[in-house]
Amino acid sequence: MTKGPPKLFKAIFHLFCPKERRNEIEGDLNELYQLDLDHKGPKRANLNYLLSSLSMINFQGYFQFIRFSNFTRMLKLIIAYSLRSILRLRVNVLMGIFTLALGATASGFLLYYIHYESNYDNFHPQSSNIYRLNTISQNDRGEQSKLALAPVPSGPKLASEFVEVLDYTRAQKLSATVTSNNFQFEEDRFFFTDNSFFDFFPYKIIQGNIHTPLVDPQSIVLSESMAKKYFGEQDPLGQTITINTKKTFTLNFTEMSFTVKAIVEDPPPNTHLKYDFLASFSTLGNFKNDDWFGGVATYLKLVETPDFKLFDQKLKLFIGENLGPYLEARFNMSFEDFLASGRDKSLVLQPLTGIHLSNEYSSTFEPGVNKSFLNILLAVSLLILILTTINFFNLSIASGLNRLKEIGVRKSLGAQKYQMFFQFLTESLILGILALLISLIFTFIALGLLSWQQFELPDKFYLSFKFIGILGLATILTCLVSGVFISLSLSKISVIIGLRGSLLKGFRGIRLQKSLLGLQFFIAFITLMVATTFNAQNKYLINSDLGYDKEGLIIIKNIDKITKSDRNAFGENAASLAQVKSKAFSSNIPNSGTDALEFIPVNSTNPDNQKVFFTFCIEDEFLETYDLKILASNAPGANFVKDSTVLINENALKELGYFNPSEVLGQQLEFYSKKLTISGVISDFHYENLYTEVKPLVLLSPSALPEPPLNEYKYLSVKTMVSETTAHLALKEEWEKVNPEVPFNYVYLADHLSQSYKEDRQLGQLVYLANYIAIAIALLGLLSMSQVIFNVKLKEITIRKVLGASLHALYQHFMRQFLFPLITAFIVAIPLAYWFTGLWLNKFAYRITLGWELFVGSGLVLLILAIAVLTFNASRAAFSNPVDNLRSE
Repeated sequence: MTKGPPKLFKAIFHLFCPKERRNEIEGDLNELYQLDLDHKGPKRANLNYLLSSLSMINFQGYFQFIRFSNFTRMLKLIIAYSLRSILRLRVNVLMGIFTLALGATASGFLLYYIHYESNYDNFHPQSSNIYRLNTISQNDRGEQSKLALAPVPSGPKLASEFVEVLDYTRAQKLSATVTSNNFQFEEDRFFFTDNSFFDFFPYKIIQGNIHTPLVDPQSIVLSESMAKKYFGEQDPLGQTITINTKKTFTLNFTEMSFTVKAIVEDPPPNTHLKYDFLASFSTLGNFKNDDWFGGVATYLKLVETPDFKLFDQKLKLFIGENLGPYLEARFNMSFEDFLASGRDKSLVLQPLTGIHLSNEYSSTFEPGVNKSFLNILLAVSLLILILTTINFFNLSIASGLNRLKEIGVRKSLGAQKYQMFFQFLTESLILGILALLISLIFTFIALGLLSWQQFELPDKFYLSFKFIGILGLATILTCLVSGVFISLSLSKISVIIGLRGSLLKGFRGIRLQKSLLGLQFFIAFITLMVATTFNAQNKYLINSDLGYDKEGLIIIKNIDKITKSDRNAFGENAASLAQVKSKAFSSNIPNSGTDALEFIPVNSTNPDNQKVFFTFCIEDEFLETYDLKILASNAPGANFVKDSTVLINENALKELGYFNPSEVLGQQLEFYSKKLTISGVISDFHYENLYTEVKPLVLLSPSALPEPPLNEYKYLSVKTMVSETTAHLALKEEWEKVNPEVPFNYVYLADHLSQSYKEDRQLGQLVYLANYIAIAIALLGLLSMSQVIFNVKLKEITIRKVLGASLHALYQHFMRQFLFPLITAFIVAIPLAYWFTGLWLNKFAYRITLGWELFVGSGLVLLILAIAVLTFNASRAAFSNPVDNLRSE
């Protein structure tokens, strides 16, 4: 049996080839196709058939149309007639435009957001050659920690010793109180960086020294917005600003003045390095320039196309050569002994353009976006685009089947296939243009619905050429895909079928529509089930029991920037306020990070049996303020944490090998040769987010630790009346009485916690909106499809009714056309949604339990809505007047 060319290629040939030459040319093409199929394979045969078909089309006739303006006149007539047809079919046209605009807006917006997030830091001219140097450390238990930092001296040494490294720049971010020109603000985008920063990131310097603004110590560059904020219309060059901050790994001072050397343009929102102040790194002098354990953000500019495998090997030797002497000098340990103990330290490169697309490294300037997050959004946008295309196809079929007599009459008057093809395609494109304009209106609505201020997008991005281009591409692509198919199908309808005004039994378009309808509802079921799961998990994250009471807790952040006497005075004044229940100083708060320290159980038979516990420095009131549950204690009164007594949580209890909390009381932990006695056990509480399991924790007094900054109080937690929403005003007043020079900086703990789940909350918002759009498109598609079946089977239903069929029988006959594809889509969607949501939930250590009722319940909601739509059209068919339906016969 010989195999013919694809039907689509034959349809293109039949559509454009003149009738008088069709038989002659088609026979030759079929013979050539068989020869190519035997000798060159099906792919080459299909390609040659298509090219040969296009080359033999009578283009000369079309050129004559253009030469004598017949083509232009015909195009004008097609557009005019298309507009009249669109205005005549108002209901179907409005539905088509609405769903097309809705789907294109959602898909275009998501695609733009994905494109925007994927192109962070891509605008720098040499971004492809810039890499951040990261550190991967391993402890003696094989646990790895990944930091977006590198040792302070690593950048200069690599640039001087490695031919692959052209240059380096470093950046250290900190929060500081900035004072200048009688203005004082708390700023958190203050950087120390090398002068080479502007060679790596060539932002435009608006005013001042454009070549060496950061060479001299205590020189500073301001962003344009900060220059206006602090100096207004004054000339900022040469002015002085003062910063007040706390000591950090790289800072050996708490207060310093800087001279403004230049003004630089504000950074765009799609960069991971958002600055307001750039101070000279040389201000730090040689501080920590010999330390190979800590680090700062370090960027390297490499030669084009370096040998990365060789470079990685050289980096391994480099860290050994430099870390070894440091270990010998400080810890009397050789690098070989360091490796033999199971520890390790390595430097790795990360492309600048990939920094924002990774969350695996800690100590970054801002959190990145998870690639799986963007992949989910991409899948959602493509599903919406598929739904929109299917629905537009169904609505076009519905409109076309209402115009069968028109097609028959026009063909009987001599209209050619290509003329009908171009007319239907023109109508689709006109609808697409109208939908594109409406899409911009829908974008404004989406901005309000989703509170897009949480998403970092450029101002008025919806007016940008890139967004309109993506939106237009999504719209036009949908119109072309569905419009070409519809145009090919309707232009081939014969004169007889058209004049009869009805389709022959078994018309392929009806069967195809039913299949596409099932696919539509399959996608709608999937999005609804996934959105329901996302919503349930997000509610769980917000409402789950954290082991402490977060309600009414206000966190004061600037405690470490005032003197100890001012701190104590403010604490006493805050506790005396009527709105305040209790207060507590601490070094950490939930979701603010913790310090991991090594303790040795005193009664351990193995002297090297070190235990790594996370630590909070607290005062005893911390337990009351956070309402932590005490499982066992031998401390008199409320003296839980003192110079030599500590509290541990349940996980630390298990780590020490105990199961009964009372058994561990009185046991000791050794830390820096100091014996610390366990005075109590508290129940586990989530001091980190719910992505990770609760780890062993030790609560202790600052006096139990050797030196700053570990033993400093950094926060004041204030428990207020739950109904009291103005307590922060009273606290601010007391703060300004004690220390008006330092800004009052506070946050509600509930708001602080919610930031940990910002990405998942945004994902849930997007999926939920996509779910509503998918449901709306699917129901409109069902409405149009049922209308088509209603028109096709109207006379059949009427005859059944005349012959005595009951309303129940008519209803059952009509519903049978749709229930099978809907129920099939529902059943198939359940396991796929279960698998997909299970993959997403796996990243949470604490999560909801997936049950069948979650999917079946949400799916039944959509199924009931679909049945309601079908019932509406079935009722129209059942209660229609037989006389009106049979009059044309």
